[in-house]
Amino acid sequence: MQNNRKKWMRRWAEAALDVARYTRKGSNLEGLFVGGLVADLEATLGLGPEMALEFGYALSNMARSQYDAWVRGER
Repeated sequence: MQNNRKKWMRRWAEAALDVARYTRKGSNLEGLFVGGLVADLEATLGLGPEMALEFGYALSNMARSQYDAWVRGER
């Protein structure tokens, strides 16, 4: 169970990082990437559509801010 949870967490983190790396905020492509993450969250956690969407964008925004800080050389 523990390994399975780690696998899912890593998968979601990588998906959120892909949003940050390959899309611009508010773009159609961002919506497409986040949509995939949202579908995955709905399927694995059993979240409703609105909650999964909110969680998906929260993960993506957190990844975007962390990625931007890393690119600027901050910690």
